[in-house]
This record gives sequence, structure tokens and C-alpha cells, in this order.
Amino acid sequence: MFQVMEGIGVVYFYDELLSYTIREVITNLNEIRRKIILLFGETATRMYGLIQKNRAVGLGM
Repeated sequence: MFQVMEGIGVVYFYDELLSYTIREVITNLNEIRRKIILLFGETATRMYGLIQKNRAVGLGM
């Protein structure tokens, strides 16, 4: 399982003037990894950004 999930990363977009992260993007998610994360449940899907509390955030708004 660990080898299948290996390579997933997080890219942070940081605003130096305001000193906070304005956005984070999960990289290297493919269909199999998405399905596995969905099987782990709601906590995992939130951690990997597949389900957002605010759907507008997931759309980049």
C-alpha cells in the first residue's frame, strides 16, 4: 500500500507579504490513488483535498 501511495506531494503557495499559505495543491494523484483514498473515508479524503468543507475552495475560488 505504501508503495502505491508513494510520490504524492503537496505544493504550497505562500504569500510572503502576508506571511501565510494562500493555497495548497496535492500532486501526483491518479485514479487508483483517488479510489484508495476514498476507501479510507472522510478524514483521508479531506487530508488529500478530495472533499472540501467549502466546495468553492476545491474549485480554486
